[in-house]
Amino acid sequence: MLIDFVLLWYVLFIMWLFAVFFLPSILVMYFMTHVNRNKVFSVLLGLGFGAAYVVFAILFGSEYRLVPADFFKNFSWIFLQDSFLPAIIVTALFFLLSRDSFQFKVNVLFLVLSGFYVLYIPFRILFRSGAFSSFILFFKPILLACFVLGFAFAIRLFYKNLKGAKNMLMFILAVILGLFCAVAPALAEVFWFSGTPVLLWGFVAVLEILFTLLLVALNHVNLSAS
Repeated sequence: MLIDFVLLWYVLFIMWLFAVFFLPSILVMYFMTHVNRNKVFSVLLGLGFGAAYVVFAILFGSEYRLVPADFFKNFSWIFLQDSFLPAIIVTALFFLLSRDSFQFKVNVLFLVLSGFYVLYIPFRILFRSGAFSSFILFFKPILLACFVLGFAFAIRLFYKNLKGAKNMLMFILAVILGLFCAVAPALAEVFWFSGTPVLLWGFVAVLEILFTLLLVALNHVNLSAS
């Protein structure tokens, strides 16, 4: 029994570390090949937004709610809390406060959002989750990191083909893939919470990862071709 208990807490500890350091590790790998003072400032700005959120949530926030037996209500709550509202608010603040060109702001948006979610993800998972599980500690950080990248790169691809290249296929792909990357984390979590088969929410998670990688690749190809 003692060995099982120690092993359980060891696994939980590793998953806690994963939840905290997954997104920062992506940023570290990015800056190993893209060293730029303005880009570092973008991450620091995102970290500032994240720190402000954490302080505000600790002082004034409350997560107490009765979870309804309603798929759409639970999906809406998770989607608004974890994806839509934070991303929209941080994006709006960044675009309003930054004096850089619109093109530059579009290009570094994923760094600002990543900086914010570096603090937001551990806080939401470790201090606002009702219970810990492999999904919450392992899969949710991956899905939210994919959302950050997918959302930002979809906006970049959308803007690129709205203003310059005007490739209708890329334009449509940016909208479809961006929307899916936005809703997939909440959709997978509600499927998991509802007790649906692993294959169902796992399929959504795999699509989220693949679509995010596709958006990153499309941005690279689109930029190389321009």
